[in-house]
Amino acid sequence: MLKVVKRVLSEEQRRWLRSTASGNPYRIVRGSEPVRIGDVVSPLRYDVMIRVRHFERHAERLDLFASDFDRYERLVRREPYFVWFQRARVPAWWPWLLDDPAGFERAWHERLRASAALFESFTARGFDPAHPIELHAGRRVHETPTGKRITRSLYSGDGNHRLALLLAGGNEVLLPTQYRVKRYRSLVPTDSTGFLVRETGAGWPEYRSFLELGYPSAALTLDGGRVRVEADDAAVQAEVKALLDVDLPYLAGLET
Repeated sequence: MLKVVKRVLSEEQRRWLRSTASGNPYRIVRGSEPVRIGDVVSPLRYDVMIRVRHFERHAERLDLFASDFDRYERLVRREPYFVWFQRARVPAWWPWLLDDPAGFERAWHERLRASAALFESFTARGFDPAHPIELHAGRRVHETPTGKRITRSLYSGDGNHRLALLLAGGNEVLLPTQYRVKRYRSLVPTDSTGFLVRETGAGWPEYRSFLELGYPSAALTLDGGRVRVEADDAAVQAEVKALLDVDLPYLAGLET
């Protein structure tokens, strides 16, 4: 009976059944208004910025990718994109590959080729609305596992390589046709920032530009190892300061 159900139901329907069984059902709604990309990327999803940088470098290495994939792969392996794949993506999605070096290498090469194919498609045809980016929302939104609580109604969910391509292309907003929203009863937002800042060895310049992406009205300055936050809105200033308290210990070369 179970096998019959699996054949009849789509993957999306099976996900919904699992969420319902766990007590946290969701519903999917179409995008209704433009959404600032910076607001769904920063301050929680530094992994998206790692993908942005990868696509920017890939654009400079198109000939190398086509002519010498092995050399191309060796270059990318020394960059944050590989750190993200090895220390975040694989442990979360394919942990068995950590004990399978050959399988890990195959998955890594497939990831590089899939990203390159997505870049090529995006460059040739633009964003495909048939595959909208998925944002997350919740009737109740809790603090992240790292202790952050931010005033956002929408959070990055699935389709983050496409989100990164939009950012890399200079886009500042998601149009209603480019995203959908998965609304959960209860949502604990993902926070990849502190972990990946630490693992990639990112410093203050990278972190500041990332944070300002989500808080364009805030001005951050570093003076003698201490960060000063200025914002006309007291709530924004307090929120950014709270984020800094969590993230600054992970930054490379910063005395706090």
